[in-house]
Amino acid sequence: MSVDEKNFNEVLRKIIKQVLIEQEKISSEKNLLKKENSIYIAIDEKWDNKYYLFFEELKKLNPQNIEILFLGEKDNEIKEKFKELNICYKILKIDEFKINTNEDIVIFPVISRKDIIDIASCTDKTPVTKVVRVCFESGVKIYFMKYGIEKLTGKEPDKYKKKVLAYYKEVLEFNIEMIDDIRTVI
Repeated sequence: MSVDEKNFNEVLRKIIKQVLIEQEKISSEKNLLKKENSIYIAIDEKWDNKYYLFFEELKKLNPQNIEILFLGEKDNEIKEKFKELNICYKILKIDEFKINTNEDIVIFPVISRKDIIDIASCTDKTPVTKVVRVCFESGVKIYFMKYGIEKLTGKEPDKYKKKVLAYYKEVLEFNIEMIDDIRTVI
């Protein structure tokens, strides 16, 4: 190997090293600027005891990007329950709800049969259906906790059961997922 070839290889190594350092800086800056996706937990005004189970599981995971999307008017009861459970997430009212990125997700720990029927019917008359519409329009993923879905009693007429189950099926066709475990999405 001649001296010129050694010098050339040395200069080439220095250039490659400098390029790699610059790429690392740019990558680090992008990561700092990149906003972490938000996880919105949609909570109804009326407290449901299934929320206890959900928030106990959520506390074990300790995610940092959680915001509570309160779907009611009066949040005093919810704030008291959160204090009781030692939950300190930011609470947003529905008019404060803004999608930051299509990587955000919305989780409904509890959902009523009426709300599922309204979603399947594409109505926009309740806080739940308004949130769902915003999510659909923004490409945001929606999850329902299976244990929080209002069940049929088994005493309903067969025709009614079939109709309600058809609504549930239709909601699934909207790419709303029903999940067993919060860990699958957080």
